[in-house]
Amino acid sequence: MMSYSTTQEGITLIELMIVIVIVSILAAVAIPSYEDSVRKSRRTEAQSALTSVLQQQERFFMNNMTYSTDLSAVGFTNLSSGSFVSENGFYHISASTCASTPIARCVLLTATPQLGQADDGNMTLNSRGEKTATGKALAAGDWH
Repeated sequence: MMSYSTTQEGITLIELMIVIVIVSILAAVAIPSYEDSVRKSRRTEAQSALTSVLQQQERFFMNNMTYSTDLSAVGFTNLSSGSFVSENGFYHISASTCASTPIARCVLLTATPQLGQADDGNMTLNSRGEKTATGKALAAGDWH
């Protein structure tokens, strides 16, 4: 006498579709959250670079009694078109005079986003400690 087994092996198409739907939902939630975290960490890079450049400007000021818009004169060599390039290249830091104030009294540093951060918005820091942001950096409230 022959005995036939009625046990099922493998998975059905419906089970496979359910797994795909679950994975898709998880990806739809996880990917934007991950991208936001990456954007914030890159923004932190800009904040660090602004602070570093301002510290170097303050050292320059102590020796020369003026700030400089020329970042190579302040001691930076990692420049692109006169702007300091942040560690991973996502921001370029430039120096200018504060509004209606001579460079001897105030310097304004601006972090301009590059590459994947291009739509993030500029961040600024001046020698008076005033910080501003535009675009997504402002909306996130990370720089105040």
